[in-house]
Amino acid sequence: MNGRLYQKIAPFYYAVLYLVFKLYTFILDLPIFLTYPKLAMLHVRLWIFYSFSYSSAKHEREINALGVDSMELVDGLTPYSTFAKILSDIDVPDSTVFYDLGCGHGNLVFYMNIKYGAQSIGMELVPTYVKTAQRIRDAFNMTDVSFKTGDFLDADLSNGTLFFVAGTCFNTHTQTRLISLLSHIQPGSVVISTSYPIAHHEFVLLKKIRVPFSWGMGHLFLQKKEC
Repeated sequence: MNGRLYQKIAPFYYAVLYLVFKLYTFILDLPIFLTYPKLAMLHVRLWIFYSFSYSSAKHEREINALGVDSMELVDGLTPYSTFAKILSDIDVPDSTVFYDLGCGHGNLVFYMNIKYGAQSIGMELVPTYVKTAQRIRDAFNMTDVSFKTGDFLDADLSNGTLFFVAGTCFNTHTQTRLISLLSHIQPGSVVISTSYPIAHHEFVLLKKIRVPFSWGMGHLFLQKKEC
């Protein structure tokens, strides 16, 4: 294919593909929305804000102001149904302390609290993501949900028992720091990661599945820290 023609067609192709997967994952999530109406209402609030009140220009300005590699902050949503599938084989007691490391809009933080009653913490660099999630949390009176602005690589995660990290776009340096950080979480804790497992001898891989995301098909890894 002519290079110039490809440059014109490629953005349109990937935009259509993204919309197709967004629709597909929304259909997959419908049973969850019907089961948890509160989550459905909350999800709609998030969708309305990011569709009509948060421009791509403002997002770009925020990313640039952070002074980090923008490729590491590429947006992408993990559907509720995808997350439910990876959790289907493990026990999630209401004493669980869940961390979403790089939580984006905060969807899964809300989901874990609504479905499991877990104390849920989202950590995120983009200020608007955190402020919006906090505002919606307050509107729905969710006292066991919190959001923190900052780099999770510098955070104290010692009270966590279940972690999620979508590190698909992380560079090698960030991946190395992430592994070092997670090596200090308490034994018995569970880590869910996208695209690759946590490469550390203290982690045992329990499950690997290929599942849909908003951007297409990918892998989720379920790991447990043994010691």
